[in-house]
Amino acid sequence: MPAFALLLFFSVSSLFTAMLAPLTAHVAGEHAAYLRAPEVATFLNISRTQAYRLIENGTLPHIRLGRSVRVPRRALLDYLARNEVRAHDDGTHDR
Repeated sequence: MPAFALLLFFSVSSLFTAMLAPLTAHVAGEHAAYLRAPEVATFLNISRTQAYRLIENGTLPHIRLGRSVRVPRRALLDYLARNEVRAHDDGTHDR
């Protein structure tokens, strides 16, 4: 294959990869409006079991789609904001 054709192939390939990256991220849950329990666990760096407990005991608002459970991304971010502990300059903290 001539060098020009090879260069053109890699340029087009890179362009398609760049165009598909946002789509792939959305499918993977990075920008999804609703997260599955394993995605919540990954986001919070906790186990799946802990994520399911937060969902089942009502700590995290969720919706059910048949047997599937989804947590709205906004609800997860609100949960984090409500539970943030702020440190003071003197070393104490507030809840």
